[in-house]
Amino acid sequence: MKKLIFVTLIAGLSLAVLAQQITHESLVINIEVPVRVFKGGRFVDGLTINDFSIFEDGKPQQIEAVYLIKKTDIQREELEMKKNRVMKKFSPDVSRHFILLFDIMDYLPKIDEALHYFFERVISPHDTLVVVTPMKSYSFNKETLAALSHEKIAERLIEIIRRDTILGNNRYKSLIRDYESIYRAEYETKTKLYMLMDKIRELKNLRYLGEDKVLYFADYLKSITGQKFAFFFYQKELLPFPDIPFESREFMDMQSELAFFASFDTKNISRAYSDSSISLHFLYVTKTQMAHGDVENMGQTEMNMQEMSLDIFNTFHEIAKATGGLTESSTNVASLLKNAADASENYYLLYYTPRLYIGDGKFKKIEVKVKNKDYRITHRAGYIAN
Repeated sequence: MKKLIFVTLIAGLSLAVLAQQITHESLVINIEVPVRVFKGGRFVDGLTINDFSIFEDGKPQQIEAVYLIKKTDIQREELEMKKNRVMKKFSPDVSRHFILLFDIMDYLPKIDEALHYFFERVISPHDTLVVVTPMKSYSFNKETLAALSHEKIAERLIEIIRRDTILGNNRYKSLIRDYESIYRAEYETKTKLYMLMDKIRELKNLRYLGEDKVLYFADYLKSITGQKFAFFFYQKELLPFPDIPFESREFMDMQSELAFFASFDTKNISRAYSDSSISLHFLYVTKTQMAHGDVENMGQTEMNMQEMSLDIFNTFHEIAKATGGLTESSTNVASLLKNAADASENYYLLYYTPRLYIGDGKFKKIEVKVKNKDYRITHRAGYIAN
């Protein structure tokens, strides 16, 4: 599950130290902010440098450049001018690096459609790609993507993700079967509840991930130049819940076990990922299954179902928001990827130099506004001044 997803990702990544997004040159700090502006579901591409305003910790900053980017092409450039003279030139790195993370219990047929769409409509030969399954991470550099047919890569990945999903979830599925068996058995109520909570703890432990590993990955992402996009597919988890009084101590204990997730400090992690300048999209797959069939149908007929992944949803929703990414929920994996990829495709790059910059290690909050208040704006929440 989630623990394995991030562990395999970290294990498969290079430790090479590359140039960072926030550069230090003679104590002049240039901050780059990818910004997306939407009206309804449509990207607004007609904005100019005068339409934007930017604030750091509530204080207005001077925007020095705005670039309109579509995929990997710079469509328009506007630079700050004074007395008909350009104040500063920038060289935006618009190379793209994609990460697809599949933290799913069941291989869903719509994954095939999602991957074909991604290779047909999203990725280009100049991009790089990392795919993370419940078993392993797989890297594709520019040379590989240029040399091989995208159709062949998609077909091969479909086979890999299907195999790794089955193999990587054997333990999880076994625990689910144990839980179902206990749930259906004729045990005394207190004994049954104790046994069920013990299985919940085991299931939760499979998902547990230490803050150090998550922060390590954020630090690695920060070392990568260019534009970075992560699409994190997480499958909803449901368990049958015993028919016990709502106001009882036993009910509260069970709810606590289901909801508890003490992996890391969400605020701290969200800031680290915002600092890494990645757009992370949290794609919540609501098609759920148990070891013996469709859990949603079982819930409607004979079981009171309770969700075990609300903690994950809340945590990664905050991380996505802090990075300017989306949180989307659907039973359709393909539509989730399409919506997130379309939202990532076009953006503005804003540059500014903070006034009175102090490298105090504190998080500096960024806020971007546009003149038309009907627009929806997404961007990273800020950066850490190191």
